[in-house]
Amino acid sequence: MKITDTNTNQTSVTMKASQTHLSLKKIIIWIALQLFFVIGLQAAWIEKLPTVVKDPDGMELKIFSTGDEYFSFLHDENDYTIIQGNDGYYYYAIQQGENIIASNYRVRNTNPFLTNIQAGVRISSEEYKSRRDAFWKDAPENTSKSVHEGTMVNLVVYIRFADDTEYVLPRSTYDARFNGSDQQSIKDYFQEVSYNNLTIQSYHYPESEMSVNISYQDQYTRDYYRPYNETTNPIGYQGGNSGSQRIDREHTLLQNAVNAISSAIPSNLVIDANNDGKVDNVCFIIRGNAEGWADLLWAHRWVLYSKTVNINGKRVYDYTFQPENQTTVKTLAHEMFHTLGAPDLYHYSYDGLNPAGDWDLMQSGFGHMGAYMKWKYAGQKWVTSIPVISAPGTYTLNPISSSSQNAFRINSPNSSTEYFVVE
Repeated sequence: MKITDTNTNQTSVTMKASQTHLSLKKIIIWIALQLFFVIGLQAAWIEKLPTVVKDPDGMELKIFSTGDEYFSFLHDENDYTIIQGNDGYYYYAIQQGENIIASNYRVRNTNPFLTNIQAGVRISSEEYKSRRDAFWKDAPENTSKSVHEGTMVNLVVYIRFADDTEYVLPRSTYDARFNGSDQQSIKDYFQEVSYNNLTIQSYHYPESEMSVNISYQDQYTRDYYRPYNETTNPIGYQGGNSGSQRIDREHTLLQNAVNAISSAIPSNLVIDANNDGKVDNVCFIIRGNAEGWADLLWAHRWVLYSKTVNINGKRVYDYTFQPENQTTVKTLAHEMFHTLGAPDLYHYSYDGLNPAGDWDLMQSGFGHMGAYMKWKYAGQKWVTSIPVISAPGTYTLNPISSSSQNAFRINSPNSSTEYFVVE
């Protein structure tokens, strides 16, 4: 990869496979790398997740879900948005001012190409921000301050609803995703990207043999944790994604699950490594699949601020919540980095801008996160500093997989607060 000084047409940076030599003729350089726009999101943007919904007569529709916990939506393979009507049937969606409503076209009977319906119907970026702010408005803190070095204990709690069967995948499958050493896992991933500074060790509850997977069973059915629909789900929660019913139902579910398993957790297990009085992290795995339209049942990281729940004298606060089909190592790692303090890097607004793209875990990548992210959100434990280049010269840059000399900072000539990070 070559980065060229646009004023002189001279090559000022040449990037090789193992090392990079930076020969600066000027500080004014056009750098086609990462300029991070840090925004306070705590989400997991997932695209085109296969989803099955049912019309009231039982007919199944195989469609897709895309989004995060602030706005997730249903759509077909051609990006025509789908919404459930008051009668329980699924319709293609249309825009009405700031609202998304059902059209007259039922999905099961309609070829959207033969209608005047527009693809890509979405809420506005302003509405998205409003939903995000409402989600966090009552939480005293929205950024975790967990440990970034040493050993961090992650408690994994398995939950199923009253109408669910027990988990099909054995505990060994999940343990491999969290603790595996001979395959990609949360433990292996964070050991690598932290340059062996951080080890995340996960413990599973309720206790179970590895050949099966025993879970806590809640007293309510799955519908109780889905949004209200006057026809198909009269027991669902009302008031939207940040309404009091949704919050109370989710937090009560987690409170009951923790109380059911807390006595099994050894008193000598260090669940509060930074001594802030809170359990470092709890990951709740939910039986069944995620659902669209900003449902409670979507992977997210949140805090248990409305309930006081303790394990061995430590308060359960930061947690991640993940339905079965959102438990890939990539999604688990994304949510875990939220627990460690990192924000999302993606833009909701479909403006075509990708601050990090596949280059960072907090957008859509799954390699090492960027050096800036390691420095900023790992307490300067993984990357202790990013040296500033302020004079012409030749500089050696190692790959991001190296623990030293893996990034340089070049201050912007047009701003006192912005800079470029070269890695």
